[in-house]
Amino acid sequence: MFDTTTSLSKASYQAQGPETRIEPNAINAASSSLESARELANRVDDLVNRLCGAVPQAVGQAVEPKAGPILGGLRQDAERTAEMIRNAQGQLNRLEREVM
Repeated sequence: MFDTTTSLSKASYQAQGPETRIEPNAINAASSSLESARELANRVDDLVNRLCGAVPQAVGQAVEPKAGPILGGLRQDAERTAEMIRNAQGQLNRLEREVM
């Protein structure tokens, strides 16, 4: 019996070539790691705010552009995660100043 899905997926894989093929598992793993980092940053922010008191935040948030292709979306996730990590580091510095 002829299996069209196997034949089509093999053909599309061969047509793309190894240099242009994106490994979905790697993208998913990176995205999952970024999400975990954002969760940790939020937890640090919440903890420091409870211990030291909340710091006023800017009113309104920047509108995030819609995610484009997979790598563009991953880049946006990385940039947002990096900003949240910088904020969490600042919060930890503030906690250290308050406690020490």
